[in-house]
Amino acid sequence: MRIVKQLSVLGIVAAAAVVSACSGTAGGSASPPTSTPTATAIKIGFLNQGSGALAFPDFGAGGTVGADQVNADGGVNGHPIDLVTCNTDGTPAASVKCANQFVSDEVVAVVQGIDLSSDTALEILAGAGIPFVGHTPFGSAQADSPDAWFFGAAPGAFYSVPLKTLKEEYGARTVAFLNPDSPVDRSVADISLVPAAEALGIDLSLNFYSTPANYNAAFASAVADNPDAVFIIGPEPDCTAFIQAARTLGYQGDIFAGSCGQFVTADPAAAEGVLADSDLYATSDTSGIPESAARQIATYLKAVEGQPAANVDNFTQMTFSAMQDLAAVARTVDGEVTAESLTAALRGFSGVDSFMGQPLNCDGKQWPDNMSICAPGLLVHVVKDGKLQPLSDTFVTTADLYES
Repeated sequence: MRIVKQLSVLGIVAAAAVVSACSGTAGGSASPPTSTPTATAIKIGFLNQGSGALAFPDFGAGGTVGADQVNADGGVNGHPIDLVTCNTDGTPAASVKCANQFVSDEVVAVVQGIDLSSDTALEILAGAGIPFVGHTPFGSAQADSPDAWFFGAAPGAFYSVPLKTLKEEYGARTVAFLNPDSPVDRSVADISLVPAAEALGIDLSLNFYSTPANYNAAFASAVADNPDAVFIIGPEPDCTAFIQAARTLGYQGDIFAGSCGQFVTADPAAAEGVLADSDLYATSDTSGIPESAARQIATYLKAVEGQPAANVDNFTQMTFSAMQDLAAVARTVDGEVTAESLTAALRGFSGVDSFMGQPLNCDGKQWPDNMSICAPGLLVHVVKDGKLQPLSDTFVTTADLYES
């Protein structure tokens, strides 16, 4: 079986490509902590792309509210989190500035929301012995680093699980892939998506569209040869528009809308039957999921209620979950929580479910060439009666496609 190597662009496209750019705060600036600092507080850094051409306030909202929730639940063995936030603008200079600030502030860990230049921060943090954690990696160095830990699925899963699902559950033999046109997107398709399709025996056509797109024309071109299914990775508005174009044009095949979720409420009628994925349980339907996860979702929804920047079923959920997961690791430390003791706890962490998600195992063996990944699988959902509902209750993994 063909080996597929993972690159930093996988993480960038898997998350960054499914949201629209939003405004944020100034790059490289620190915000006040979410709790009043005390002598016994545990200082944690939070790195997020808050300004620039691609700003992600929804990631930021999840991290901030997530830390508040940890403190509301009693902190880490009675010690509150003192969250020190540093916003970047996606440039290496801003990431380096934030990393140096975190070192100066003597944080015990740095949680990443999203920062597309964060590999530059990782180098500084690793040199200072500060663990780098989050939900999703956004660089090749952090994806395969002994100094980083991520509680969500490997970026490559977001490309191969949809193909596996379309092939094995829906019988698709031909799939049209729709993606914004950029050098990064084309590189991902050539290096990861195409070989994964070959391993699965899928005839894949690549269709890259310019933005702003003529959605009807782009979709019509993609399905000109009547493929069995269409797989979309793009910003939320693009997912919605392409699904609407499919209905307008009368396309009869299956549609997998990547990790998009807003299309469900944007046009419920058009969304019916569309597939989507996530490495966390969907908040819209908690029937059939573990009772503990349902309670966690209720806690999460209450915490983010009224947050204007929240993207409830996507990126806000990821960073909120990551903050809870880090707190769970920290609670296993016997004694003072320091960068050193937390690093040791992360290296041995396993057997605990991610907050709203799958079992974690941080042994470095969950995904080939991605040793920082602690959870390999994705849940696949299908829209039924206006809600994202689980296609099955099993997290799907495609790690075997990336092994020889």
